[in-house]
Amino acid sequence: MFPFINLHTHHKETNNNIVSIFNQDLNNFKNVLYYSIGIHPWFINSEQINTDLKQIETHIKSSQCLAIGECGLDKVCDTNFELQQEVFNKQIQLAKNTAKPMIIHCVKAFDKLIALKKQHPDIIMIIHGFNKNNILGKQLQKHGFYLSYGRHILSNNNLLEGINMQLLFLETDTSDINIQTIYTSAAKQLNVSLPALKKELVTNFKAVFKS
Repeated sequence: MFPFINLHTHHKETNNNIVSIFNQDLNNFKNVLYYSIGIHPWFINSEQINTDLKQIETHIKSSQCLAIGECGLDKVCDTNFELQQEVFNKQIQLAKNTAKPMIIHCVKAFDKLIALKKQHPDIIMIIHGFNKNNILGKQLQKHGFYLSYGRHILSNNNLLEGINMQLLFLETDTSDINIQTIYTSAAKQLNVSLPALKKELVTNFKAVFKS
């Protein structure tokens, strides 16, 4: 039986039938099986950047660290956008040096993100919490991005229409909705069985995280 894959969560997992990637807080590191670690654009501290990057460099050496993130670009938050780009580019370099995938937060900066992907086609980039229309979703997948969907698919029946399952993940993020509920909704939208969806996402997980 294939497990459920929870690509991105802020909650520690206790169910053995769920493989989760826990989003670590640099200031409150927790002991979990698998995690990602990075500098979120909301929480960039210009005086702390080098210290945070050194901390990330230490943790990404662990086999338990599967990805860098969440990190990214956000044109809506208060953090200076040029500073965001500087910090994001440094994390891209870390991903390049370690061959780690990136879990990306992106708000109103998809043009910048696509341009960066073109510059670094070898880096696997996963846009987490994707909730935009399927036209943008399909465009991003054509550029090689993986898309991870969460609770928004429960209230929008068209988000996954035409989406390539081979570039798909599902997640719970900060919500208390369980991943099984999100899988059930996704399987219905994709018109596939739940076992088939679980099998595909396990295949994606193994391809991306080499596990």
